[in-house]
Amino acid sequence: VTVQYRVHPACMDDVVGNSNWTMLMLINLLSNACKHAIASHIWLEVLPCRQSPHHLVYQVTDDGIGVSQEYVGQIFSSFATTDRTGSGLGLYTVAQLARRLGGAAS
Repeated sequence: VTVQYRVHPACMDDVVGNSNWTMLMLINLLSNACKHAIASHIWLEVLPCRQSPHHLVYQVTDDGIGVSQEYVGQIFSSFATTDRTGSGLGLYTVAQLARRLGGAAS
């Protein structure tokens, strides 16, 4: 698996927040991408939030097939999974932690 990352220059200043929760969110997002990447390429971008200058956007993309339309509205719900190997709690945890930090997962 190849993971490439880019941090926007505006995000290089000191960041204040819960590093444990942020790490847990990134681990869940990246492990989910690893499970579903076809050619094993994953990209992580850290961007400034347009709506709130005090928040960051962590954007994880992969070269997988994507989520089918029937699951798009459910992927951040508890126990929602598209395969039998997952618990359905990884993306739910991401959404809950992001909300507690004043953000959102989408």
